[in-house]
Amino acid sequence: MTIRKATIEDLDPIFAIYQRVALDRSKLGDVSYESQVQKNGFLLGLESKDDYQQLIHEAYQFLVAEDNGSLLGYIIADHREKFYDDEYKTWFDEELRGIYYTSSHAMTVAGIAVDPNSDKKGVATQLLQILEQQLIAEGFTHLYSIITLAPLTNCPTIVFHSKNGFKRIAMGRPRPLFDLENYSGALLSKSLK
Repeated sequence: MTIRKATIEDLDPIFAIYQRVALDRSKLGDVSYESQVQKNGFLLGLESKDDYQQLIHEAYQFLVAEDNGSLLGYIIADHREKFYDDEYKTWFDEELRGIYYTSSHAMTVAGIAVDPNSDKKGVATQLLQILEQQLIAEGFTHLYSIITLAPLTNCPTIVFHSKNGFKRIAMGRPRPLFDLENYSGALLSKSLK
């Protein structure tokens, strides 16, 4: 497996992976579907091919994992949009709150996805490790990530982040977001050293 910077030629396979793991809002309320996506994981937020095209060009880092010419997964790191929504957050660590909002040495995982056919092969872990190595080499000290807790809980991403050293530092109160009535998430942090 090779991990490299995404190019515009990767747009179609990146978006195909996204479509395979995106939350299908039309199926919310279907108990079987909800159970499946909470078990297998899902993505929210980046909805269009244009979103991904822009990120390939503008994100701080957009890496893909490739094997024999096929994309297995991707990770996006960007910190341009700090979610200044404290009226919706309960913070557990004021120091990390300050770093999140003001430090030029902080980065956020804006998205990570693995093709379901490549799941359980360590693709996400390898993408994260390469990203972390690059960020450390560039002087970054903290990595943040936002995970979905409601209306459905992204269970695999909670386990993934925990296994990779992330700690919960803030919780979001339910509110309308991502075309969902009661979206809630958690902000996680990891020290890079």
